[in-house]
Amino acid sequence: MISDREYTAALIQTKVASLDDCEEENDDEAISNLQKNMKTLTDQSDYIEEKINKFREVNPFDRVFLYKGDDYTKTMKHYHSMLDKVLQVHEIS
Repeated sequence: MISDREYTAALIQTKVASLDDCEEENDDEAISNLQKNMKTLTDQSDYIEEKINKFREVNPFDRVFLYKGDDYTKTMKHYHSMLDKVLQVHEIS
């Protein structure tokens, strides 16, 4: 599931970057697709966070869940925070 979420995050980054290249300001179709991907990303993140929390309830796994050397829960929250800021710049909610 983490791989799926990482793929969705990369897809969103590509779509956000393409918004800057669009000749028409905030192309409706591009924004609609981006919003669908953001919903998917949010659902994936919520699911992963729920599973991490359940996993951490089991001793001896009651520690920080690391993925690629970082606390993955914090990584997801940081990504969502940065994405929100970028989308505010493009006036997309």
